[in-house]
Amino acid sequence: MTTVSEAILSYESTNDEVSTKLFLCKSSESGNSKNHFGRIFHINEKIMVDINNLNDAYRAGGEYSLQSKLIGGKTYTLVVSTFDMNYALGGTLSIESDFPLIIKKVPEEGLGNFKQVFNDSWNFNNAGGCKNFPTFDMNPAYVIKVI
Repeated sequence: MTTVSEAILSYESTNDEVSTKLFLCKSSESGNSKNHFGRIFHINEKIMVDINNLNDAYRAGGEYSLQSKLIGGKTYTLVVSTFDMNYALGGTLSIESDFPLIIKKVPEEGLGNFKQVFNDSWNFNNAGGCKNFPTFDMNPAYVIKVI
C-alpha cells in the first residue's frame, strides 16, 4: 500500500519588497543530466507536482503556501523563488505533514564539486594527431587521480 501524505508548505518572507513563489517538483536523488541530486534546472509541467501551481502569481511580502499530496517513497524538490534576480531573501520555511518527512538542503551550485583549469594549447610543436599517427604521443596529456 502506498502512503499518501497531506502536506502544507509555507514560506514567510522577511523582505516585504520581494515577490516570492514556491515550486514543488518531482525529483530524484539518483541524478541525471536534467536533475542532479535534487537540483532543478527548468520548471515545466512535466516536473511539477501540481501543474496549476505553475501559473500561480508571485506574491509580494507575507506568506506563500502550497497544500499538496506527497507519495511515500518519492523524492521532491521544493524551490523558493523570487520574481526578480539578485534580491536577498530572508524568511522561514515551514513544512507540515501528517507523516514523517526527511528534509535535506540541496547543496549550492558548485558546492562539493572540484574544478581545475589548465591553460595549455595544442600547437604545431605538440599536435601529434590521432592515434593512427606515430606522433600521437606528442599530444598534451594529463594524469587524473581521484583521491
